[in-house]
Amino acid sequence: MFRARLGVRTRVLAIALVPSLALLVIGVGGAGYLVVEGKHARDWADALSAAGPPTGEVIAAVEQERQLSLSQMGGGDDANPKSLAQARTRLDTALQGMAPVSAAMENLGPKSVTGDVGGLLTLTRQLAGLRTQIDTNAVSISDVYYFYGKLLEFVWIGTRIVADTAPSSEVALEVANGLQVVQAAEMLSREAAVGEVLLAGGTLPPELAIEFSRVAGTYRVNLGVLAGGDGTNGDVDMQALMNDPDWTKIVMMENVLLSRALDPMTVPPAKPGGTPQVAPLTFTAQEWRDTVARLNTQILHLWEKMSRHNEKMAADVADSNSRNSALAGGGMLAVSGLAFLVSLVLANRIIRRLKGLRNETLVLADERLPEIMAKLRTGQPVDIAAEAAVLD
Repeated sequence: MFRARLGVRTRVLAIALVPSLALLVIGVGGAGYLVVEGKHARDWADALSAAGPPTGEVIAAVEQERQLSLSQMGGGDDANPKSLAQARTRLDTALQGMAPVSAAMENLGPKSVTGDVGGLLTLTRQLAGLRTQIDTNAVSISDVYYFYGKLLEFVWIGTRIVADTAPSSEVALEVANGLQVVQAAEMLSREAAVGEVLLAGGTLPPELAIEFSRVAGTYRVNLGVLAGGDGTNGDVDMQALMNDPDWTKIVMMENVLLSRALDPMTVPPAKPGGTPQVAPLTFTAQEWRDTVARLNTQILHLWEKMSRHNEKMAADVADSNSRNSALAGGGMLAVSGLAFLVSLVLANRIIRRLKGLRNETLVLADERLPEIMAKLRTGQPVDIAAEAAVLD
């Protein structure tokens, strides 16, 4: 079997070179990992920044069209076909603007989450048919209410996907907190939409009456936790919101509307077969709408502020990873280069010594030993101490 014969020099240099190359590969691999993580963090921050405005517009457009639709169906005093038509155009435009954002978010999310995230595409195709049914009173208030709620499911699902792929656990936690805030705003908007029926003196189906109670409690709990209601220090901005006079005012209004929603199910009419009594309004419909609008604007402003904070955190992580990758790559390159140079110097010294040993050995074997043997054959005296070779 043929075997390559490696010289001593090649073998010694290999001993010096292989560890240095291994160190270099490890360093470059570690730096490359940090570069990839840094790029992911930067892409994540850029995608989040790009997704914020169009997502906020979709949420606002859905909430506006839902409220005007329920107001029209419930006979509210703000029912206006022209305003509803404008709201529908706004929502169509907002949904079209979400297409590039959805594609970017799919790239950041798990490979299994693609296409019809949250059923958005399916619901969008059904939107025109629902609008026709609303205009012809061919659909129930409950179906309309739940349809628009499902239309925003893609926001909650997409946000959770993004949180799972956040560049750090701190950023993921902040994204989760932001999701609580925007969901609280949505719960308040749902409450306002259902409230339009109650303000007009209508009676809610039992499922919507219970839903009104649920959403009113949900947004208060969500914001209360973020404000420190769970025993933590809490967010200062959230605490300021809950100390706002509108917060106290809307609680009073909600209690009145809650009585209007639940009393028909729990309080029997004064006369058999009569109409159930409803709680009298202590405020106007416009006061309710204005208070809800102010609070919803404040909540969404806090969400936007948290989103900008999250974007900055992700960008900082990206910058840190990029800086660390540059430092790690440069450091490992310098260390491996220095290790190779030191190894090369030491290897060359060993090679020189081995060459010297070889030369002296050849001189001893080819010249001096034959001379000593010749002297011994002729009987000449031999000085062992003088003739002995000293090999270094």
